[in-house]
Amino acid sequence: MSNKEREVLEALHRIGVWSYRKRRELAGILLHPNPSHLHRVYLGGFLLYALNLSVKEVVDFIERYSVWIDFDRRITERNLR
Repeated sequence: MSNKEREVLEALHRIGVWSYRKRRELAGILLHPNPSHLHRVYLGGFLLYALNLSVKEVVDFIERYSVWIDFDRRITERNLR
């Protein structure tokens, strides 16, 4: 397991994802350089609604931990709203 993967799994645990399987699933989306739109929506929705994070918290989290080659903060905020 890489240091980045370990860091993402720990961060997900800190924000309240208790299931190891769910953390691995979400980390897979964050650590994929170009996940599908559906996977991005799933991740954003999970962080927003299942964990009750704010739009800003979700965008901050994705910006910090994702390796998406085309991440755009403005677009992510708009889509989450």
